[in-house]
Amino acid sequence: MSAHGKIQLYFIKRGSTTTSRYYIEHIIEHFIKYDIPRLFPGDTRKKMVLHQDSAPGHLTKDTITHMKKNHIHVITLEEWLSESPDAAPMDYSIWGIMKERVRKHKVSTLKGPKNAIKVEWENLEQDVIDNALKSWAKRCRLIYYAHGSHIEHLLQ
Repeated sequence: MSAHGKIQLYFIKRGSTTTSRYYIEHIIEHFIKYDIPRLFPGDTRKKMVLHQDSAPGHLTKDTITHMKKNHIHVITLEEWLSESPDAAPMDYSIWGIMKERVRKHKVSTLKGPKNAIKVEWENLEQDVIDNALKSWAKRCRLIYYAHGSHIEHLLQ
C-alpha cells in the first residue's frame, strides 16, 4: 500500500516456502512489472521506499541484491525496529481493519477466505491507508524514545 494506492495482492501457493528465490520470482518480479509502474510512474519511482517485514526470504543477500539491481530502495533490517509491531502501518492499522472486515463474510469453501480478502482489499478506502501512513513518523519517534517498547498506551 502507498499514498499512491494499493498494490495487487500476492498469495503464496499452498505448500510453498517463501525462500528468497520464490519471493523474487513470484512476488517481487510481479511487483516490479505491474505495481511500480502503476503506482510510481516516471520519476516518482525514485521516491518509493519498500518496507518489508523480517521474513527470511526478504532479508537474504540475493533478495537485497535483486532489489538494488532493480533500483528498489528498501528499508533494511538495520534501519528498522523489527521487533516492534507498533511500527509498520500494515501491522498497526491495515491488517486489523482487514481482519475485522473479512470476518463478516460467510465462508463455506476453502477459497472463501481468499475471496473475502480480495473483496475487502479492493474495498479498502485510500483515506484509511492515508491515515495509517500519516501517523507513521510520529509512531516511529515514539518507539525510538520508548527504546523499542510498545507505544499504544501513549497514543490513547
